[in-house]
Amino acid sequence: MCKIFVIPHIPKDKQDAVNQLFIKLAKPMSKDDTDGLGYAFMKSNGELVGERWLENASAFKHRVNPELNASQKKLKEKYGHMINIPLEEKYNKFGTLTTADQIVSGFLHTRKATSGKGLKNTHPFLRPQKLDDEGKCHNEPVALIHNGVITNAEYHKWKDKKLTECDSEVILISYLENGAHWAPEKMQKVADDLYGYYAFAAMTLDYENVPIMDIVRDGQAQLFIAHIPALGTEVFFTNPEIVNDALKDMKNKTKDDGWCFDGISFVASNSHLRVNSLTGEVMHYSNFTKSDNYGNRGNGYHGGYNGNGGESSTGTTVVKPPKEVPLITAENKPIVLGESKKPDEKHLRLIRDMSDAEFEDYKAAQDMISADQEALGIEDGEDGIISDDPVVIAAYMQRMRSH
Repeated sequence: MCKIFVIPHIPKDKQDAVNQLFIKLAKPMSKDDTDGLGYAFMKSNGELVGERWLENASAFKHRVNPELNASQKKLKEKYGHMINIPLEEKYNKFGTLTTADQIVSGFLHTRKATSGKGLKNTHPFLRPQKLDDEGKCHNEPVALIHNGVITNAEYHKWKDKKLTECDSEVILISYLENGAHWAPEKMQKVADDLYGYYAFAAMTLDYENVPIMDIVRDGQAQLFIAHIPALGTEVFFTNPEIVNDALKDMKNKTKDDGWCFDGISFVASNSHLRVNSLTGEVMHYSNFTKSDNYGNRGNGYHGGYNGNGGESSTGTTVVKPPKEVPLITAENKPIVLGESKKPDEKHLRLIRDMSDAEFEDYKAAQDMISADQEALGIEDGEDGIISDDPVVIAAYMQRMRSH
């Protein structure tokens, strides 16, 4: 889907290096994700600054929007009260950055649209969306990027608060409405709100006005962590190959051997990490339960992986979670170990291609499966969610349509 690159803490002497790396990553991250590019930095005072481009090829090169051509201007002058010539916005920016400012965190996002296209749907998303005349955020300066799909965005309880057509915006709304920006334990309520799969990052201020970065991954969206010596900090990303190639280019350009991965790990399922962006220290780490993902119910792990399988008493394949051990080192460096497993593409494809009506059928099928399991005395257990099997789901949906 989309690609993200996240730096929760930027050391004071590494700001220029981070800028160069973002520019270096823009092109390869846009190879298959061509529906918009955006980035954001948080300054030490909590203010946000960033830019968005609708056309990825223009990123960091062109900062203009289309203007009327000569013929259109003549028409406008003569018939201005009768005609409207729409010009699609292709670039915008927020916040201001001076040489005296210190940036303490940042992220980069390239989009592959699964909902409406357009600049307003380009990440990052902000609250408040409306800025003052100087381009500054007020009240709660929050920026968020997301990789994945939120399948209940169009009938979510907070759908009326959306300002865009993008499903990802629901995460930001839930994050604020549940108060997770101030109380990290509220991330469980955010997980309860979301159907689908996700890896997301949010930059904001905590209740003591400390700049923080929240990084969240469920059990299906891809997300890695690595330490980069040249930056003296950790980074999170969705595509190791692309980042590794960019690091090699930086190494060749700077002759600094520190542009490399000093250890790389797959981030644990259903995990939430909060980092103090001023110091790089881990402020909070926890695991949450996905209590209702794709309509599933149960024990905190919801399938979507191939391998490690077994069979239930009905002969249906069940899926076991990868063995994952979250660790925090004595130096407060976040390290999350786990087996790198790819999501079950057959299952994800089943979800991605659904219309709203089909997804309602999907949830009803889940209820039927649960009812049958209960009648047969089969319970969802630690070995996986039986009703998560895409073949079983498809069979139940077909049965529903035939009646």
